[in-house]
Amino acid sequence: MTLQGGDFFSGPIPRCDAYILMEILHDWSDEQSRQILQQIRKAAAPMAKLLVIETVLPSDTAWATGNREHFGNHLDINMLVLTGGRERTPDEFALLLADSGWKLSRVVPTLSAYSILEAEAA
Repeated sequence: MTLQGGDFFSGPIPRCDAYILMEILHDWSDEQSRQILQQIRKAAAPMAKLLVIETVLPSDTAWATGNREHFGNHLDINMLVLTGGRERTPDEFALLLADSGWKLSRVVPTLSAYSILEAEAA
């Protein structure tokens, strides 16, 4: 594994088999997040994997069943006010990834406030 810095808006981003983003996308609007994901996709190997570690909001069905209390709801307001970013549901992540050349494979919850979204190059 090689750790390498760079600018995910202007590149260049190194060609890799796997990329990890932690607490990156929630800092940015949907359009800016698409730009980041598209830059990574352009650089990625054909069978590349992408792991996105973020707080994932409950789906709309969780809201409908009364499961509304979630740490991400509070963080969502903070991100909007402080950075113009936002927290997202699994469906919102899937759409964002699909718009950027990735396919969401699965969402892995953890014991923490974070989930791991696994995507593959589409």
